[in-house]
Amino acid sequence: MTGVIPREVLRRPKRGFEIPLHSWSNPRFQEFARDVLTERAVREGGCFRWREVERLVEGFEGRVPPASLGVSRYQLNLRFWALLVFQHWTASWLKVRSAPGAVPA
Repeated sequence: MTGVIPREVLRRPKRGFEIPLHSWSNPRFQEFARDVLTERAVREGGCFRWREVERLVEGFEGRVPPASLGVSRYQLNLRFWALLVFQHWTASWLKVRSAPGAVPA
């Protein structure tokens, strides 16, 4: 990867992946999250109950307290992030698999 990735990146110590909490107040991020976590998309994905996703989103947006969902704010953020990433990946994967000319797995 030399020449492709900057040297300082290649040589720095390993780091864990951080959830981008700073982005969550950004209106563009909020719009992205709402687009990914629509009722239709969640139902089409078939992995989650819509009502549970809706409650998680309500908690994330501050419309209900995390304690009413039985979790801390930290746990709520982790669950929301995992759900968002999984749902986005699932929707992207389903799109690719259903595209004309897609190769069966």
